[in-house]
Amino acid sequence: MTPLQFQAKTAKGGASLLLWSCGLLLLWLLALLLFRDWLPATAWAMLLLACVVALVLAYARLTEPWLVLEAIEQGLTFYHRKGQWLLPWQEFSLVSVPELNGRELAYIGIKLKVQSPFLARLSPRLAVALLMEQRNLLLSAVGQNCPTGQCPSAFLLETNPCQVEGKVYKGVIGMFGSRMQTLRQLIGFDLYIPLNALGENPQFFCRTINQLRLQYSENTVT
Repeated sequence: MTPLQFQAKTAKGGASLLLWSCGLLLLWLLALLLFRDWLPATAWAMLLLACVVALVLAYARLTEPWLVLEAIEQGLTFYHRKGQWLLPWQEFSLVSVPELNGRELAYIGIKLKVQSPFLARLSPRLAVALLMEQRNLLLSAVGQNCPTGQCPSAFLLETNPCQVEGKVYKGVIGMFGSRMQTLRQLIGFDLYIPLNALGENPQFFCRTINQLRLQYSENTVT
């Protein structure tokens, strides 16, 4: 099949933002040389801080992967600045926008048929990044499922080691396995991709990926 690529929304505009930031920094230097006495030192410092923040944001955008997702013959690939994962078509059953108490979440959810093969391939570096990024999602899911505020502590404790489908995973992979089990229990999906990273209509993306998954399944059967 021809690879189907979905460009990362967060990677767009990095080059133009970098040019604007450099231009602002040069203007700041020129203004400081010519009009030093027009503003107090604190004002010049604040303007410099704004230029530095813009440069940092531009660098962050430039270091983001150009692609966020790619559908290839082997499966669905997710790209992250800390690594990537490949999910074979036969290992997941559904891609959809998850809901929590009737409200759509700002994520694409992927429901796995089995979790252990994914955990066996996941790199610890990427697992750490995803654990940190999904912390707010976990807290939101726990809060919605515990209206009294007295939630089971097991929801917030990512045990290590973790047993998944008869296999034991330790370290950050074990913590990520616990997180997957908790989110599956609370929301119904195993993997989550933030919508603000996807430069595509979520409904179109989900429909396209689900069709490709079914197409792959039919081809393997025949």
